[in-house]
Amino acid sequence: SNESGADKPTCAETPGSTVVMVDTAFDATFCTNGIRRLITVNNAKVFAVAGNVPDWDKILVLVNDTEYGGSGGSLGVSTTHSAAVQIMQHEFGHTFTLLADEYETAYPGYPSCSDLTAPGNCQANVTDQTNRASLKWSGWVDPATPIPTTAALADPLAAGLWQGARYQTSGMYRQCYNGIMRALGRPFCRVDSESFVKRLYGPGWGVP
Repeated sequence: SNESGADKPTCAETPGSTVVMVDTAFDATFCTNGIRRLITVNNAKVFAVAGNVPDWDKILVLVNDTEYGGSGGSLGVSTTHSAAVQIMQHEFGHTFTLLADEYETAYPGYPSCSDLTAPGNCQANVTDQTNRASLKWSGWVDPATPIPTTAALADPLAAGLWQGARYQTSGMYRQCYNGIMRALGRPFCRVDSESFVKRLYGPGWGVP
């Protein structure tokens, strides 16, 4: 890059913040879709450069800026914030394992999903299904765990059905009480970990 850091445009979430525009190789920018912490890059430029290393499996982009930020999708992005390792683990949960965010902060315009009308339509770690027998992670739920689930369980990794996930406070449920797809500094829970293994050994992403 000719300059270090990332663009920091005018952002509704941080009114009055200093606007910064820098010349970077991958056009890194904060405030994607109006969300300050959502830092993204120009994917086409990244993939073009990755063509020089044709045996790559998955791509992670580290942006030389200490402000908190990250994003997942076809590639993972993180800043050099002190939580960068955890940010990248979370984003890799999106990029490779195809997990959904499990927090409730609104994301206007984010596409909806439903396992009720199309089983398997939602990501592996979230659902709108509340029937225990039909729950896609039912095998991980202890018979004594109530469905839906409201309180934390003795095992912090154990599966249940807690309301609030995928940017919705109601109607969408998560598999884990408080895992890394909901908050940094937390572990991947049982369903997350199983999804990683299935993804690793399954088809559709490359040749293991």
